[in-house]
Parts: sequence; structure tokens; C-alpha cells
Amino acid sequence: MTTFAERLKHAMDERHMSQSDLSAKSGISKAAISQYLSGKNQPKKDKIDRLADVLGASPDFLMGYGVEETEGGLINPEKITVREAAKILGKSDQFIRIGLQRGILPFGWAVKTSSQWSYYINPVLFSQYLSTNIEADNEENQLKDNLQSGNMVPVEQAAQLMGKTPQFIRLGLQQRVLPIGAAVKVNATTWDYYISPKLFTDFTGIEVQISSKNQR
Repeated sequence: MTTFAERLKHAMDERHMSQSDLSAKSGISKAAISQYLSGKNQPKKDKIDRLADVLGASPDFLMGYGVEETEGGLINPEKITVREAAKILGKSDQFIRIGLQRGILPFGWAVKTSSQWSYYINPVLFSQYLSTNIEADNEENQLKDNLQSGNMVPVEQAAQLMGKTPQFIRLGLQQRVLPIGAAVKVNATTWDYYISPKLFTDFTGIEVQISSKNQR
């Protein structure tokens, strides 16, 4: 493979991706991609980076800067498979596939070609997602520790101090827009609300007396 067009076609074949799929995912017009594949035109660096990201390839590979194809035909040795992602997250392969198909999981995408789905997981986005989940788990564990020790702020008290309604606090916690605690759904109609005194003070600047009574 000596030309950009050949390397681009190879990368598309590896991912079972059509011109239309690549255009939709990269935001580059189908006409432009057609010109790249025919060798009539070659994209600028920013578009090469976008194509590489969508295809799970190295930009250096597409530009022919001495990057060789890896064993098994994979052009990006850092590509994460569905099975690897599932194992790391402690989920099933099906959970990952459905999440990518529906656009729920923010670390990759799924492309349907005829009757087959192709899945791509971006290593950088996956790492960011994993880090976010770890931080969220740590915060949740901290909140649980506070709950067990009785160090929680009641919803009504938080609402009064902030000059808001209790409903405002509950919805803010449910939708994760208030960084003062967490809302945990117990069943179809019931939520538990945990408000950390430290997070509340950090967010509002208001010192609060710790209450041992948590609210639902």
C-alpha cells in the first residue's frame, strides 16, 4: 500500500465501513471521501485525524509514515475489543454491543453494514469513561461512609439554606446537576437522597451543621 487512497480503502475494509458510514461518522462529505479513494484529492491533516479516529487507525498509518499493518490485519494495536471492554467494566458482551448500537456508551460507536454490526471502541474515550466511573464510585463510597456515620444533610435543610424547594434539590440530585450528593433509586417510585456536608459547603459556600437524619 503506497498511496493514501489504498491505505484508506484498506482501513475501511478492515472496519467493514462504507463511504456513507464513514461520511456520517466523520462529518466529511461522501463526495470528498470518494475523491480520496480515487486518488484525485488528499485530505488535510485535520480531516486525516478525523478519518483515523473513526476507523480506529493511526494517522501515521493513513499518511504512510512508516507504520506497518499489525498481525491479524489490525491497523491500530491499541484498539479495544468488545470482549475486552466488557471484561474491564464487569459487563456482558451484549451490554457493550447494545450500548454502542443505541449511542448510550460514550466511548465508541456501532455501524450497521447490511445485516452485520461493526463495533469500534476508542481507547482514549474508554479510558476517560473508566476514570469517570472510578471517580463516581469513590464519591459514592464516600457518601455511603457518611451515611453510615450519620453525617448527612436532610433535603429540607439543604433546600432552606439554598433558598430552594425540596423538589428542586431532589430533581437536581436525580439528574446529577447538583454536585452536593447523590440520589439512588430504590424502586420504581422511591428515591433515597444523600447530601454530603463537605460537598454541600464546597458547592454553596454555606457551612452546615451535620444532621444524622437522611431524607427520602
